[in-house]
Amino acid sequence: MSDENQENGTRNGQEVPEIELIIKASTIDGRRKGACLFCQEYFMDLYLLAELKTISLKVTTVDMQKPPPDFRTNFEATHPPILIDNGLAILENDKIERHIMKSVPGGYNLFVQDKEVA
Repeated sequence: MSDENQENGTRNGQEVPEIELIIKASTIDGRRKGACLFCQEYFMDLYLLAELKTISLKVTTVDMQKPPPDFRTNFEATHPPILIDNGLAILENDKIERHIMKSVPGGYNLFVQDKEVA
């Protein structure tokens, strides 16, 4: 019964948020995940939350050498990573990190400050 609810987009009676992460595509084939450190970091963080079923994650790769027309229309000259949560597009790395920490269920556990820095 519990698995059935999770497959339908709910968890414990609550709606599971759908998050889309747009990342750079590989320069080798233009489809696989590319070599962008920020894109990889956010992918790994959000994938952990998706495995725990606190979010539903959709990952979209964009070949920046030949971006699709709808990407240019929606995001102009912005480069990935781009996080889309509930229709809200977040374009800057520090804002993406802050949004994950404050707005994504379980995200507050992902970014822990070093004790020396804090």
